[in-house]
Amino acid sequence: MGRIEEMVERKLRVGVDIDGVLRDWTSALLAMAKRHFPEKVLTDVVDTWRIKNIDLPYEELKHYFSDQYVEEVYRDALAYPNAVQDLKWLMETFPNVEFVCVSHQWGLTIPNTLLWLGKHGCTFSEIHFTYDKFLVDVDYLIDDSPNNYDSWVKNRGDDTTFILYHQLYNRHVNATNRIHRLRDVVGTISFTQTSKYRSENKIWRQQLKGKQHEGAKTEPLV
Repeated sequence: MGRIEEMVERKLRVGVDIDGVLRDWTSALLAMAKRHFPEKVLTDVVDTWRIKNIDLPYEELKHYFSDQYVEEVYRDALAYPNAVQDLKWLMETFPNVEFVCVSHQWGLTIPNTLLWLGKHGCTFSEIHFTYDKFLVDVDYLIDDSPNNYDSWVKNRGDDTTFILYHQLYNRHVNATNRIHRLRDVVGTISFTQTSKYRSENKIWRQQLKGKQHEGAKTEPLV
């Protein structure tokens, strides 16, 4: 039994974000804004993390996309071309790897995101909705957020295990690993390796979990 548990524990785990990696959240956001307050949309391009192309105070905009019109932005959003297909291909091609959903969702975005994942057949082994993604028990994280990149580097020590999914709003980030579609991760991660995070760094892992008690954060973006 001990040997079996050790083998399972050493299985490589790769975290995958949803918005900006699988789900085309920015296009859904723009479509919602154009339907309900078109005069506030300054351009059709979301090229900054704080969505400055929509001329509304951020808290007001947040209310619209995460509450009043949450279904339009989260449940009904389209997937990026090839994103879901790439995810399924990775899962089928590398059955020895656990692909774990790691996304920042809250309130009404959670049930709408679960519906979206089910609709698109994204069968993750686990789903984690959290702001502090560096605390999740994964070896690598595929994510588009400049904030999550900075947090990962600060708390994990370097950026070699962070895979930045390219978007206009993260083009300024000097990441070691950047991909333009999900399948490209094959050239970045060696899927034959075992999990260092789960098996070799247990003491460090316990130290990371202790950070959960330092205070909750409420960054609204994903």
